[in-house]
Amino acid sequence: DTKVHTVQKHPDGLETVKFSPNGEMLAVGCHDSKIYVYKFTSGSHQNFDKLAECSGHSSYVKFLDWSADSNLIRSNSDNHELMFWRAESGDQIPDSDAANTDWASQSCPVTFQTLGIWFAVDGEVTDVN
Repeated sequence: DTKVHTVQKHPDGLETVKFSPNGEMLAVGCHDSKIYVYKFTSGSHQNFDKLAECSGHSSYVKFLDWSADSNLIRSNSDNHELMFWRAESGDQIPDSDAANTDWASQSCPVTFQTLGIWFAVDGEVTDVN
């Protein structure tokens, strides 16, 4: 089924949205360089509350992936930062804590699995998209 939702209270543009694998949360990557995590309070997905705010990127959030267990989020910003977050708290976690995570999707082009593929001597990474 297709669900339609209106996410409000974002002064800057939304770039990416992704439901958690368990269907209980929605992550929203925004142009204010933050990820907002919402938790649905009913099975119909009509009611939701902001659960967490992930802050740490230095450019807008362009890509998101959820871990298969819905506990972690990984993200890439427009300037190709790779960061990891606890969905329930919004806390950033070290790369090493997410290195062996099973990801439910592969939307982020910059990951542990792709880092060697995109190396550019001159720092030019505009081909990554």
